[in-house]
Amino acid sequence: MFDKYVAQMEATIKGYAIVQDFIINSRRDEEYSGHIRGRLTFQDTSTLHFRECMNFGSASPRLSYSYHYMDASQQLTFRYDNTDHHEKLCLPTFPHHKHAGSEATILPSSPPDLPTVLQEILTLLDPAQA
Repeated sequence: MFDKYVAQMEATIKGYAIVQDFIINSRRDEEYSGHIRGRLTFQDTSTLHFRECMNFGSASPRLSYSYHYMDASQQLTFRYDNTDHHEKLCLPTFPHHKHAGSEATILPSSPPDLPTVLQEILTLLDPAQA
């Protein structure tokens, strides 16, 4: 099941013409669990670094995630993650949150998946196609 998920991720990425290059590294721990890390480079040289820790044997398969998108000058555009380091902010979506434009700007967020993040990047890079 884990291997199928990774293959589905790769197919999703290949479906976006704005992706110039990508690397995915995955490590399967067991049949139903593992870790995925990846880097996508877009046509404007902006980059998305992401990681997911998955366990398909649990009720919520994605145990942890981070999608870190940087513009062509390598400045943070946004990052979604579910690290529980912002408990004091009392976000209604805790631990899920989004850093928007800077580490200091933290917003509540639903947990996105890779296709959702890619669609957001497409909207930023090519609004006519989104």
